[in-house]
Amino acid sequence: RSVYLDQNNYIVSMIQPYENGSDVTKAYQQTCSTVLHALRDVTGTLFYLKNANDFMTKDDRKIGGAAQRQSGNSYLVHCYIRYAVDLDRMLKVIKIDDVKLDQYKEIFSTFASSLALETAVHEKEFYPALRTSLLGLLDDVHPYPLSVDEEEEIGQIVQKTYRDLHHIEGEGSLYSRGNCDMIMGSGETAVLRIPELVGKVQFR
Repeated sequence: RSVYLDQNNYIVSMIQPYENGSDVTKAYQQTCSTVLHALRDVTGTLFYLKNANDFMTKDDRKIGGAAQRQSGNSYLVHCYIRYAVDLDRMLKVIKIDDVKLDQYKEIFSTFASSLALETAVHEKEFYPALRTSLLGLLDDVHPYPLSVDEEEEIGQIVQKTYRDLHHIEGEGSLYSRGNCDMIMGSGETAVLRIPELVGKVQFR
């Protein structure tokens, strides 16, 4: 599935040790619960982990998501939190072959949400408060600021990895990877929120 991210999104990534026989699914759910707990502390609003990967409001509007990967002796939980959503820009960047998604903007607005729409927290206050809350909830964490060299190295890795791949267009012969906002659930129970796109989007 594809994920649209811009400057209005905040990323939380946690790497933890993995031992053979460990319940990765349980650890993933616990990590997501920690992030959602911090969001509640900062915003005063309850959000929920649904469909295994989605951070949702009580009325099933998505404000973020999470995924995990286990490799060797560690596993990664990677989350994104959407402070604000620019549907015009998002639907311009996301490409599904010859279908222009901006015609579905009104439908997207019913399920793609953000903290700015759901809470009263100010953006300048959000990240410092979230970081403080998370560090208070986690054990054995020793934060330190990145050095200038580390920031430059990360920037170079990102540029080398993504280059100018702002979006990927198909040729109509294969399913496009569905944007995660428009897919609810996973596996055989997955549902595409825009029925007209069934047959053009890979969502199961």
